[in-house]
Amino acid sequence: MNIQNFVENYHILPAAERKEGLSCIIKEGKLQTVYNQAKGANTRAALRVIADADGRAADFVRANIDGILKFLRTGDAKVRMHAAQIIGNTCAGEYLDELIDAIMHEQTMFALPSYLLAIGRAKNDRAKHFLDSYQLRSDLDKHREEEKAALDKALAGFIMRKKARVRILPTDIVMLASPNPNV
Repeated sequence: MNIQNFVENYHILPAAERKEGLSCIIKEGKLQTVYNQAKGANTRAALRVIADADGRAADFVRANIDGILKFLRTGDAKVRMHAAQIIGNTCAGEYLDELIDAIMHEQTMFALPSYLLAIGRAKNDRAKHFLDSYQLRSDLDKHREEEKAALDKALAGFIMRKKARVRILPTDIVMLASPNPNV
């Protein structure tokens, strides 16, 4: 597999080919080759590949975290967004301070949802407190809706889910209604 071609064409490949290629890169330990392309002209595409590797790239990301954190401070908003996704997918709890600092300095509205989701994946009290106190910043309706949806999704991870306990006694009557009699 030619990794450079894969990275350059990643955004136009069908989902099945992307998944297969990504799995091959991880299996063969070629994430470093992909990461090296992030330092050149294919920065966005290379970081997108690493972000899509999710938790399977956690060890690699931790080994190269200094470089990934530098991408949070670069001039390209999409690169910052991909860097936040990489950290969120792999080690958000360990680098929560950096994510919070980055979102507070972010001026590009379409990048904010990535930061919010990454912070939500930290799953600790500080992340929950930050998300609870976060104020939506987007001006355009489209960006505001995406930011709100990301905030809601990030906060949903903190909801404690308990199984409902239902007790039916022999004297109880349970009535069910359905709009469709065929059900």
